[in-house]
Amino acid sequence: MGWTNNRFGIARETSYGTAVTAGVKGYAATTEQFDPEMVENSVPGFRAGRQGLAESEHSLVLVGGTGSITVPVPVDENDLLFDGLLGTHTDFAGNAWAEATDASGPDEGRTLYMVRGLGLSGSDVERTQYSGAIPTGWSLSVTADGLAELTVNYWWKARKTAGLSSVAVSAPDAVRPYRWSDATAQLAGADIAGVTGFTIDCDLGMDTSLSYLDGQAGRAKPQRTSIPTYTGTIEMVYNSQAQGMFADWLSGTTRRLALILTAADYEAANNVASSIAFTFAAAKFTGSNPVATPESYTTISLPFMGMQPAAGNLLAIAARAKTAA
Repeated sequence: MGWTNNRFGIARETSYGTAVTAGVKGYAATTEQFDPEMVENSVPGFRAGRQGLAESEHSLVLVGGTGSITVPVPVDENDLLFDGLLGTHTDFAGNAWAEATDASGPDEGRTLYMVRGLGLSGSDVERTQYSGAIPTGWSLSVTADGLAELTVNYWWKARKTAGLSSVAVSAPDAVRPYRWSDATAQLAGADIAGVTGFTIDCDLGMDTSLSYLDGQAGRAKPQRTSIPTYTGTIEMVYNSQAQGMFADWLSGTTRRLALILTAADYEAANNVASSIAFTFAAAKFTGSNPVATPESYTTISLPFMGMQPAAGNLLAIAARAKTAA
């Protein structure tokens, strides 16, 4: 019972909000949370003998909801986790895929279907489906001695619990996740020495609050209504490269900045390329100072913001890994 029977899966929808009956890919989520959003209205008007709000004059409507998952990024079969996180998603031959920012926001034609299974007493599992899921923001973090973890926030259109016993969620692949020893940070194409942590945080600027008078209970499909932000932080010991990055902040200089994950041992053992590169075309450092403490290294935390370059993509994710679709 309990968490040993829990499961989580993702599939691509053929159209927005359309449930999927097959091809749900399981992932080993470490945390997940899905919260319904309810709109509640009551009539507080005059009524003889009123003791409180009347149950007959009470309205409660499910309009959709939010979701969040955290998953250690697997070295293989990982494309669905990143689907729609930037803008345009492209699948290539030779087990490769890419995501890149564009002017329209998350790819309008790609929405997700999710299944959450919670273990009950005995061997029973409560399945809940969430259709019409669209990413609204995400973060990726890698720290020394840790795993590369991806957290994605979603807005979902509809929720269902009945009649899902036939929806199969495949088991997560028996592959290891990316870890800190797979990670390399680069500035202007050169490796950065002394990095102890790298985070990326993205707010996609999606509005999930709009409802129409169209006979439908759910919210309208989320749209981008504000400028998205792509930020992050590099944690590192204070060395000559950190001095240069600190100077870049003071001068307002932008640089090409990348975080690259490469599972060399997995590639060699399975004869398949396995890497993910997150590349900011023009990253601007936004502050911080070196910190010196007794009996420890001098360190610096360098926050940065991705800026739109004169040409090309602000942020691109390029991967070589077997695709799930």
